[in-house]
Amino acid sequence: MPQVDKYNYEAPTREFAIGTLIRSLGRDEAQRLWNEACNSNNIEGRANTLEDLERVSDFISEQPGVAGVLGKSLTVRIRTFKTLNH
Repeated sequence: MPQVDKYNYEAPTREFAIGTLIRSLGRDEAQRLWNEACNSNNIEGRANTLEDLERVSDFISEQPGVAGVLGKSLTVRIRTFKTLNH
C-alpha cells in the first residue's frame, strides 16, 4: 500500500471505505450504496484505483444524511493523500 513517507499517511482503500460504510450504515445498506455508486460510475465494484475510489466517494457524498457525511470524509481523505503524495 502506498504511503507518504514524511507523513506516514497511507492511501485509502476500497476495504477501508466499505468498512467505514458498514460500521455506520450496516452491511446491507453499505453494500447497496457501494453497488449503486460503482454502477453509476461504470466501475465493476472493485474501485481499485484512487481515481475510481474518488468517483465512488463523490457519488456517496451527494447522498442525504450520514452516508453523505461519510462520502465527504472519504473524499477529503483521498484528496489529502493525493496532495501529499505529489
